[in-house]
Amino acid sequence: MNLNYHIIDFFSKEELECIKLFAKTKLFPLVKLKMLDRSKPYNGFTYVNLSENFRTDVNWLLEKYPELDASLAVLTLKPGQGLECHLDKRNIAVNFPVTGCTSESPTIFYGELNKYEHYFKELYQVYFLKEGVIPIEEDRVVLSDFPMILDVKRWHSISNNGAEDRVILSWNFKKDITYKEAVEVFSKRR
Repeated sequence: MNLNYHIIDFFSKEELECIKLFAKTKLFPLVKLKMLDRSKPYNGFTYVNLSENFRTDVNWLLEKYPELDASLAVLTLKPGQGLECHLDKRNIAVNFPVTGCTSESPTIFYGELNKYEHYFKELYQVYFLKEGVIPIEEDRVVLSDFPMILDVKRWHSISNNGAEDRVILSWNFKKDITYKEAVEVFSKRR
C-alpha cells in the first residue's frame, strides 16, 4: 500500500460523470459567489454542507459510503496558484477530480519535519512551515481520472501549472479515521 495516496479506481464512468455534473451545476455557482465576496480573502476553498436539496444529487454516493460526511470542500486553484506545503488537522481526504487535474497540477508529498519547523494556523485548521524551512520531496501524484484517498497528515503541497482552473471535491469521513482504515473501507465496498 502506498503511504501517501490510494487510487479508488472502481467507480464507473457514469458515477464519475454524475459527480462532475453535480459539481458544475450545483456547486460552481456557490464557488463563484464566494469568490466575489470581497469581505473575506478567498483561499481557494468553498465549504458546502449537503443539505437535502443537494443530497439528492449524490445520495447514491453517501448511501454506498455512509462513512462519508455530508459536508465537503470545493478546492479551486487558478492557473499559477497553489497551496504551500502544509499538514491538515484531519487525517484523510477523499478527493474527486472535476476539472484541470493534469500532470501539470500534482500533489507533492514531503518527508517528516520536527515540531520546531512548523506552526498551526487556527483560521485554516492547518499546519504550515516556518519561514526558511525547505522540505524534502518524497513523492508526487496526479489526481486525474479517478478519486483518491490522500493521507493529509503527511506534509504536502499542490501547484497548478496548467492552463485551466484545477477543481476538486474533497470529502471528509464522519469520524476521524486513519489512512489505512479509510483504504479498507473503500476496498470492502468494491
